[in-house]
Amino acid sequence: MQGDRERRAQLPVSPLCDKERVDVPKSQLTFLEYVVRPCFEALRGLAPATAAAALRNVEAARRHWEDQPQRVPSATLFPLDDLK
Repeated sequence: MQGDRERRAQLPVSPLCDKERVDVPKSQLTFLEYVVRPCFEALRGLAPATAAAALRNVEAARRHWEDQPQRVPSATLFPLDDLK
């Protein structure tokens, strides 16, 4: 939606908001790996049962997104790839 609004306003489209160029499955996998999983792993010490349930859902989401067809996006859209 943000990218659509930017395009209609003739503004530059934010890289991860451009549905015509972004690889949604890959962006979701990157978000899960670098943001979501670390947050719930950090939660383990405070709420182990909650963290365990959340991490099972993260794993299910990862499997879902890995099964989706992927585009070959521009390398500049995913600068975190170099961190692996």
